[in-house]
Amino acid sequence: PPLFSVFSAVPSSPPPKVRAATGLSVANRRCLALLAKRCTALQTLRLEDPGIMDDGVLLNFVKHCPDLQELDLFACNKVTCEGLRQALSRLKLSTLCLENLGDDLDDEFLEQWPSDSANRIVSLNLARCTKISDEGLACLTKEFPALACVNFDGILWLTSEGVCAFLQSKGTQLTQLSLDGAGLDDSVLHAIATNCSDLSSLSVSFCDDFSSLGLPRLSELRQLDRLRLKKGADFSGDAFLQLFSPHTLGNLTHLDLSECSQLTNAGVMQIAAGCPRLAVVNLSWCWEVGNEGVAAVVANCRQLLILDLTGMKKLSDGPLADIPGQLPELKLLNVKQCNAVNDDTLKRVVVEAPGLAICDYYGQLLDDSGFDAAYLNQYAYFLGDDRSVISLA
Repeated sequence: PPLFSVFSAVPSSPPPKVRAATGLSVANRRCLALLAKRCTALQTLRLEDPGIMDDGVLLNFVKHCPDLQELDLFACNKVTCEGLRQALSRLKLSTLCLENLGDDLDDEFLEQWPSDSANRIVSLNLARCTKISDEGLACLTKEFPALACVNFDGILWLTSEGVCAFLQSKGTQLTQLSLDGAGLDDSVLHAIATNCSDLSSLSVSFCDDFSSLGLPRLSELRQLDRLRLKKGADFSGDAFLQLFSPHTLGNLTHLDLSECSQLTNAGVMQIAAGCPRLAVVNLSWCWEVGNEGVAAVVANCRQLLILDLTGMKKLSDGPLADIPGQLPELKLLNVKQCNAVNDDTLKRVVVEAPGLAICDYYGQLLDDSGFDAAYLNQYAYFLGDDRSVISLA
C-alpha cells in the first residue's frame, strides 16, 4: 500500500517505537510530514530520494524526532547551510553524512558549527564537499573532539601538510578514514601508519601520486578490516609483497585494489595466503594478475561473497571452474571485459553453484533468478559506487 496510507493507519498516540527509517522512497512532502509526526522515536534517518529533502522537511523531523542520532543528507542540495545549522543546534547527532551536499558547505560553515553539536559528532562524512580546505581540517581538529570516523573523499583542496596535521592530532582515536589521494604524497601514508594504529577501515581513491616507498608502511595497521587503495599505478609488485607480508593484515574482510596495475600474481597469492577471512575482493583492471593469482584466491578465501575481476585480460577459464566446490558462499562473480573467459564455462559454473550470479563479458547477469541486487548495497563502496548497487551494465 502507499506509504501515506500505511502511516495514516498508525495511531498517533502512543507513537510507534520506530527507531530507523533508511532507504525510504517517498512520493511527496506529505508522506514525510506524516512519518515525522507518527514516528517520534526515530534515531536514524536516510531517504532514498534526496531531492525531496529541504529545510522545511528537515526541520519538521527535528521538531518531531528529537532523539535523532544518525542523519544522512547525501546530495540533499535543497537543504541550506542555515537550515542545517538550525537542525544541528537542536539535535544530539553522533553520525552525520553531508556528502555532496552542495557548494555552500565550506570552511566557514565548519567554523560556525554549533559547539554543543560539534562535541558530540563521532562520524562525519564530508565527501565531495569540494570547498573544504586545510582550514576546515584545522577546525575539525580543534572543535570536534570526539571524531573517530571521517570521509574526505573527493575533496581536492587538502594538502599533505593539512592532512598530516589532522592525523597527528586525532591519532589512535580514528577508526575509519577515507581520503582522496590526488595531490597528496607519501608523507600521508607515513602519518597514517605512525599515528592511526587503531584504524579498522582505510580508503584512499586516486593513489596515483603515492609511491612504492610509502605503501609498505600500511602493513603496520594490524586492526584493519577494510582496505581500499584505488588507482595506485605507481605501487610496484614488490611494494605489495611487503604490504601483505605474513602475519600483517590477516584481519581483512574487504579489499579493493582496483586499477593497481603493477599488482602481480605473486602479490595476490600472498594476499590469499595471509587474508583467509576476505569476503569482498575487487581486483578489477589489475592487468598483470591472471590464472595463478585468481586460483590462489579461490583456493584460500573460502568466505568470499563477492569477487570482482573486471578487465583481467590474462584471466581464462581454469580457476573459475573450481568456484562451485571451493567458494560455497559466493554471491557475485564479475568477469566483465575479461575477453579470455569462455561463456560456456560461466554457464556451467552458474548451474553448479546455485545462488551465484555471474556478470559476463558484456555486463549481463547470467541466470540471475532469485538474485537480490539490493544485497550489494552494503558492499557497493568496494565495487566502485559508494552510494548504490554496482552498475553491472
